[in-house]
Amino acid sequence: MYIGRNKRKTGLLFMIFLLVSTLCLLCTVIAKEASVSVKRIRESIGGEIYIRPTQNSIVDENGNVSVGMEDLSITEKTIQKILSDSRIQYWNSVNYGYAKSKQIMFLPGKDDNPETNMGRIQSTNYSELHNSFIDKTWKLKEGEHIIEDDKEKILITDSLAETNGLKVGDIITLESSELKEKDGIYCDGITEDREAIQVKIKGIYSTKEENVQDVPTAGMPENNIIASFDVLEKLKQVEAGTYKGEQHFFVKDPKQMKDIEQQMRAIPDIDWSKYFIYSNDFKYSKVSENMEETETLMKTLRSAAYSVGILILFLMLIINIRNRKREAGIYLSIGISKWKTVIQYLWEIMLIFIPAFLIAIFVAEGISGIVADKLFVEVPEKLISVQTLGLNNVITNGGLKILDIIIWGCMETVGICGAVVLAAIPILRLQPKTILSQME
Repeated sequence: MYIGRNKRKTGLLFMIFLLVSTLCLLCTVIAKEASVSVKRIRESIGGEIYIRPTQNSIVDENGNVSVGMEDLSITEKTIQKILSDSRIQYWNSVNYGYAKSKQIMFLPGKDDNPETNMGRIQSTNYSELHNSFIDKTWKLKEGEHIIEDDKEKILITDSLAETNGLKVGDIITLESSELKEKDGIYCDGITEDREAIQVKIKGIYSTKEENVQDVPTAGMPENNIIASFDVLEKLKQVEAGTYKGEQHFFVKDPKQMKDIEQQMRAIPDIDWSKYFIYSNDFKYSKVSENMEETETLMKTLRSAAYSVGILILFLMLIINIRNRKREAGIYLSIGISKWKTVIQYLWEIMLIFIPAFLIAIFVAEGISGIVADKLFVEVPEKLISVQTLGLNNVITNGGLKILDIIIWGCMETVGICGAVVLAAIPILRLQPKTILSQME
């Protein structure tokens, strides 16, 4: 009856509820979209943690100094322990070996002859995650990259393909070889019982690497062959289930890299006196401060909007209830209890608030799409390809969630109840006669 008699007050109260609820729900969407955008940027940058054997200086009998790596390997079991951390997206390793082929004439290097005419094989899980592809030294020109599930697949350089008339899809036979140096002359360490494997050319790539003088044929950049992991294993160049050289672990969120690195160091299976670990956040550290400040600012603005919204509702309801002092005095004088009067005030307010809040949900949901389009940052070009890492598939627009609606609805309800009770206390402390006499 009160709502029906006071249409102007009811309409004003309804519009205030609608406006405050809509704005606060939109602030929730904006804050969440800002956080999602910052996360997308972080994950578009990504990060990488390397584990590499330490290097030793070797002095030969003539006093010449060379640098060599420790002859160490990491087992499959250790790799799986590291990969059990869900924050690590991918792992990439590179094993090395050598191979010849009767169908390939490798570009000649120092002391080239039929015995030393061989190429270097780099066996990897994901060719696209190789450092040379990441830093654009190598570029895939035709075909596709090697992935973990590939078997008996290789990538060759465009120079090698052109020299030998090879193309994507061709099948060739590789034979195991071993590059050695004897009396200052390069030779093949395998003289008999060579292992052989048929492989398919999956792709052709170009290289910007410059030739170094006095390198053997296998050391020429144009003679480098990238292969799936099974190739070197079948050529008996490496032992299955063991990985030598550098191990690369690609981290989804560079913000978590330090914590992941600490967990890696706690793995007892790795002799850290013979390995070292370092991280590459792909320049995330240079922009992280501004990104974190943006995220903090949005959260602060959301909290400020919540506080101001609740304060406006609080003050408005207090004024509304206290203006009904005479009405309260009449209720009390005819025997209606104080708490029934408070409940009546509260019920009247809720009858206005509930439809206003429901409409605010639909309004905010409709506008949130426009807000998301404006705030949702386009991911910059990745240093690591989207196709390989698939990072964008796991993040969706924040939008208005049911939990956000429930939280804000509860906050407004608590604020309304508090305002009604607080406004009614001074009235309910007085006697009906006192209230009515004050209104004369």
